[in-house]
Amino acid sequence: MTEGIATMLVWDGNRFNIGEHKFQTIVELSDLFKLKNEDGYVIGKTRSYIDKYCEHLGEKTFNNVFELGIFRGGSTVFLSEMLKPQKLVAIDFEQKPVEALDAYIRNNHLQERVKPFYGVDQSDIAALSRIYDESFGSTPLDLVVDDASHYLDETRKSFNFLFPKLRAGGIYIVEDWAWANFDLDIDKISKAYKGKQPLSNLTFEIVLASATAPQLFHEVCITSDYVLIKKGHGNIDGPFNISDYSFHRGQQLKQKDYFA
Repeated sequence: MTEGIATMLVWDGNRFNIGEHKFQTIVELSDLFKLKNEDGYVIGKTRSYIDKYCEHLGEKTFNNVFELGIFRGGSTVFLSEMLKPQKLVAIDFEQKPVEALDAYIRNNHLQERVKPFYGVDQSDIAALSRIYDESFGSTPLDLVVDDASHYLDETRKSFNFLFPKLRAGGIYIVEDWAWANFDLDIDKISKAYKGKQPLSNLTFEIVLASATAPQLFHEVCITSDYVLIKKGHGNIDGPFNISDYSFHRGQQLKQKDYFA
């Protein structure tokens, strides 16, 4: 059983330590690029975000963890130090390795426990399947954290593949699901989201699925930062598609029933 997670973090403003490892959280989005690695591992999350993580992950054991999205490497180090999993696999779309993360793995002799894979598109199911098989074999996952593209189609494809890999009681987290619903013009902040469908559509599908198939979606918790799904004890036989579980009065909802 993991010790109380919150007690592991020693805070100083928007920075904290876990043992000898220093971490930096963001206050503004621009901090993602302004913060310097020499001041600690950079996590693209606010302090309140981290507090929610500690609250929801609690005193649970996560032996096998799959993370989508590495960015500057801080979140992977954080999950490694916070949860102490037996195996933590992380993927990222960028080809260039993250030196801060690689140095952490190298200096702490974690080559067999923490494995980053670069140049992997989260919607590339063949690549995800290969990585899962090589890393975990047939062992189910305890935790999946998706902090990757935040694009609807790509995130849904990852979800459809990895959610069935969770053990009963395992947790799947989709981060930053509400980017299209903030009271700001997201297109002015990042051209990458221009014309993209809201990720909140996937959240709607998950909520509806928790009513349609409670045996699969035991619990759904939604915060302004992420949606957390605890997998039920039901079996998933054959191909899985979250969109197949979205019904209204017996009729399956289509994409146009959400946001365009």
